[in-house]
Amino acid sequence: MRLGTPIFAATLAASSVLALAGATACREPQVGPGPTPPVTATAPASARPSGPPLVLPAVAPDRASWLEPALDDAACPKPDDCPDEAPLGGDGAELVVVGSRAALVRSPAGLFAHHLERGLVGPLALPPELGPSAPPLALGLGTDDAVYLAASDGTLFRAADAERAVAGFERAGKVAGATLWDFVPGLVVAAAGDAVLVSSDEGKSFRSSRPEKGAALVGLVARADGVVVASTAAHTWISRDRGKQWKLSRLEGPAPHRTGSLLVTCGYALSSDGERWVELPADVPWDPQPWLAVMSVSPEPRGVAMPKMLTVLEPPAPPPPAQGDGQEGGVGCSGPVTGWPGRHGRIGVGSVGTARPFRPFGLSRFAEAPLGDPPDKTRSHFAFVGDGACAAADAAGPGDGYACKPGARFTRPPHLVSFDRTSGASKLWSVPATCTPRRIYDAMGAGVVVCDGGPGRLGLALVDPAGQFVLETGAAGDAAVEDAVAQIGDGSLLVATSATRGAERRVAVRRPLPLGAPAAWREVAVAGSVGYRLQPGGAVLAVVAASREAERFDLVLDRPDAGATRIAVDLPVEGGLAEVRLGPDGLVHVERRSLEGRVLHHVVDVGGYLAPATE
Repeated sequence: MRLGTPIFAATLAASSVLALAGATACREPQVGPGPTPPVTATAPASARPSGPPLVLPAVAPDRASWLEPALDDAACPKPDDCPDEAPLGGDGAELVVVGSRAALVRSPAGLFAHHLERGLVGPLALPPELGPSAPPLALGLGTDDAVYLAASDGTLFRAADAERAVAGFERAGKVAGATLWDFVPGLVVAAAGDAVLVSSDEGKSFRSSRPEKGAALVGLVARADGVVVASTAAHTWISRDRGKQWKLSRLEGPAPHRTGSLLVTCGYALSSDGERWVELPADVPWDPQPWLAVMSVSPEPRGVAMPKMLTVLEPPAPPPPAQGDGQEGGVGCSGPVTGWPGRHGRIGVGSVGTARPFRPFGLSRFAEAPLGDPPDKTRSHFAFVGDGACAAADAAGPGDGYACKPGARFTRPPHLVSFDRTSGASKLWSVPATCTPRRIYDAMGAGVVVCDGGPGRLGLALVDPAGQFVLETGAAGDAAVEDAVAQIGDGSLLVATSATRGAERRVAVRRPLPLGAPAAWREVAVAGSVGYRLQPGGAVLAVVAASREAERFDLVLDRPDAGATRIAVDLPVEGGLAEVRLGPDGLVHVERRSLEGRVLHHVVDVGGYLAPATE
């Protein structure tokens, strides 16, 4: 019995698409996830009569709770509005200061901390007194990487660590008139006029001294061993006892600056004895670049290995020179230090787009977009930051920023970042231990996370803008391929779980149910499929053909709780298949190109043939 018989039409109209399972004599339809038979040729299209259109049953109007509308000109009136990704990296990121196990990094998205054990933390919540018109005069990391902010009026703010700084800062103390600050483990030092003020109790109280009365201080640096160096326009003064007593330096020159525990001026570093200066080594291996490398964003998880890095303690102060060696004083210097240690490097993030060639014949053009168009761009964007960690043996060299090699095992997974394209706000979220991430996709308000599920398996999780992360299901698969997610207006989702382009393409399909809903996902694998089109309610249409170059194809409809049914057999391609979709009217629409390049519009009729579409 052909699909076009009255029995078939009456049965379909009276029940649901499940009735199709017993209405085809030319080929047994397949129900459930099993393979679908390959296509075989039948009568030419010109010999087939057209019947009434096939009308499929309506789907309940469920909508996913996380759905956001597509961005339009009203939401993004200017070309630079609504950027594609969180502005964490690129030329806008700069290293501000390093501590013992953390560093502060400033980016267009705010102030962040990179901690060696905890990864990226932030953005830090600056005190209300420090608005855009009153930025911090100084930033620093002290004992146990406590975070300090000094305001221009001398008020000192403190947070015990970066995590607390995300919530806010507390007032620690105040040094009226302070113009210079430095922060090292055990010491907070400030300069106000000709006075040096030193705190050994985390900024609560300060002891004042004057290296050179009446001479305003123009430079101030400290070391964790209690050495403080203060500079006036004419002299450099050194204290080896936390500012209690001062001694004129044997080396005169520009105000020293600090890199790690190196107090450096014009090519010389103050030795560990706090008195003599030694020539700065030409090659110092401590590298600031890994602190910045974590500021990249990507749909794939990334990380860095932490080599011998620049910290507040490393490089260490050089040992004292042997008797009679080193700089003994009386020699002036001119100009600042050039070369190492120099400015901290910056990183750039770029992307390269590729265009798909147009192939007018067969199913090739359709197969080049096997899941259709990607989801619309909405307000919420999700990505991984580059703060995963791996072993040094799994990392590339300094030329690649010590990045973890592809496929390297993370000793700490990277964080997720959710980014609001309209407000510019970014927030970091941890990935639960139940998921070893492989990729994340935007899905119109939610993020779809593909996790490693073990050999031949993938895990699928959803995360919403509030950071709710739910690992929902596992699926058979071998790869999360690029552009492998599709979504339609009700929130139904489709994720490719296999890159196979041969006899079987596997996908996981989700109904528009709340996060964590049981049985929201199912696996679909139609043998011979060259592509799928997601439909409302989590249904999918599969285009089935012997190959991408085939000139005829079948249509298989797979619906939740109803399995797979072949609804059209041996449809002609002619110039090329452009699109297949299930319309709100319940009709299955097929768009083809003629050999002359014209677009031909059809609907599938009750006989499983193509009928001209009516306007």
